[in-house]
Amino acid sequence: MTTELPDFHIPHMEKIEWMVETKGWAVETMTAGAFTDVEGNPLPTYTYTVNFTRRFAMPEIVIVGLAPVACAGILDLVADVCG
Repeated sequence: MTTELPDFHIPHMEKIEWMVETKGWAVETMTAGAFTDVEGNPLPTYTYTVNFTRRFAMPEIVIVGLAPVACAGILDLVADVCG
């Protein structure tokens, strides 16, 4: 019996769509330095929800400056309370 792992190298939008289909909402992270302010300084890491408003009738959430795994944990807790 052979168990093959799923293909984790799927396009980014397909990952987001899969998360929304699976949980009803998704988490997206932008890493530090992905964007800069008007003076060229790198912006900190931030993580935000996708489809949170539609799933829970609550506003989307943005967390700035924490590690992505910490943000995911916090957002899961918020979703548990909202859902």
